[in-house]
Amino acid sequence: MALFRSTIFLVLLVSISPAFADGIRFFHGSWSQVLAEARRQNKPIFIDVYTTWCGPCKLMSAQAFPNARVGLRMNDNFINYKIDAEKGEGQTVAQRYGVQAFPTSLFISIEGKLIRRTLGYNGIDWFLAEAQRALSDANESHTMALWNKKYDAGDRSPAFMRGMLRKQAEYDRPTGDVLDDYVKILPKTDSLAMEEIQFLGKMLSTTYTKAYLLLAEKAIQMARDSTKRPLTANLSNAFVRAEKNDLNDAVAAQDELLVESLIKNKAAKQRLEMGVGKSPLSPEQKALLERAADDTRLRFYQASRLKAHYVSLVKKIAETRLMAKTDAELARADSLTFDQLTIPSGNVSAILPDTTNQSATADSVATIVSPKKPVSSLTARQLCDLAKGLTDNSSDKKDMALALGWSARAVQLDACPPNVIAHARMLTRMGRKVEARQQLSKAIAANQDNENGKALLQGELARLK
Repeated sequence: MALFRSTIFLVLLVSISPAFADGIRFFHGSWSQVLAEARRQNKPIFIDVYTTWCGPCKLMSAQAFPNARVGLRMNDNFINYKIDAEKGEGQTVAQRYGVQAFPTSLFISIEGKLIRRTLGYNGIDWFLAEAQRALSDANESHTMALWNKKYDAGDRSPAFMRGMLRKQAEYDRPTGDVLDDYVKILPKTDSLAMEEIQFLGKMLSTTYTKAYLLLAEKAIQMARDSTKRPLTANLSNAFVRAEKNDLNDAVAAQDELLVESLIKNKAAKQRLEMGVGKSPLSPEQKALLERAADDTRLRFYQASRLKAHYVSLVKKIAETRLMAKTDAELARADSLTFDQLTIPSGNVSAILPDTTNQSATADSVATIVSPKKPVSSLTARQLCDLAKGLTDNSSDKKDMALALGWSARAVQLDACPPNVIAHARMLTRMGRKVEARQQLSKAIAANQDNENGKALLQGELARLK
């Protein structure tokens, strides 16, 4: 009988062992307990930083974590841990390591130092490759801690500083302080080598550095040279990246003071682009800076889910800035050509509404606005976007009526297909489907020569039937 029981036990053990071997085994406990376990086993820590609403987080959890190959690699080499970035201790850990997007995979040393940070999810093989890179980083002689030690000891040689910046960029770390020190050792001359400018652009990750305005000056100079002008696109992307990083930091900290500091930094750059420096601004230039500032605040409120603040600012912008413009005022503004509009070199985010793509260029703006009436069509586009923003964040009947008025004004200013569709959707949300269909049918008849626009309108009409 004892032999029989032993046989059954062995059969059961064989049958259940693969289940235990498959997939990642996650440690359950507090953050301090995870660190203690990592020190006990002398293994680095892998942290899956997720949120409950994140689609890629769910995909990675369902696809990668149960995989046998992933489990073998991660269980042998890491202490594995999961945190919800929006709950309990997970919020503190996520903020400590600068998590700004989800999913984020953190690889942490037994001392609690960041080894590597990876954003997103791109399949099992990609995940395994990132884990291997983290192991290599953990074992290599020049870890981030050693670079920091040499930096703190005062090494400011050009070769070391460039290496330090590359290492920081590899780890996705802010580089403001190090960039400032690097700018200090650059040649004191107006003509900086193009290679140096491109390197600074690649390293720029925050507006809180002298390199931000230095690169803005260089971008202006390059825009005047037809041979160098194409290279300004890379700098434009660098500015957008730095501004986005600082906004994400403000959101993570829920700090409106950080937002106002970012607005101040962006305004200094815009003044350079306007060519005014510290000189007094014209009313038009002041309005442009004010619009850019409010757009930044809108993004902060929306990302921070501060609905009351967002709704209040949306109504202020729409009612006092956009709806207050008379037809005569807009007609005078439209008499300017599109090229005469004050658009920052290579980056038009300042004139675009909150929901538009921040990596837009002048070419893409031309597809949004009518060259015959640029100010009217920009105003219309903003009204549509703000109407959607208001109704997405408020169910108050008065707010819904306000938003409908904005979208109606947008169609009056520029009856292009996107604006008509936006207004039709507002009518539908108000329960006025018949009017929505009438608006779409009328626009289809008016766009017989615009195949793309007509197709968009017909698709929207079909959706309503």
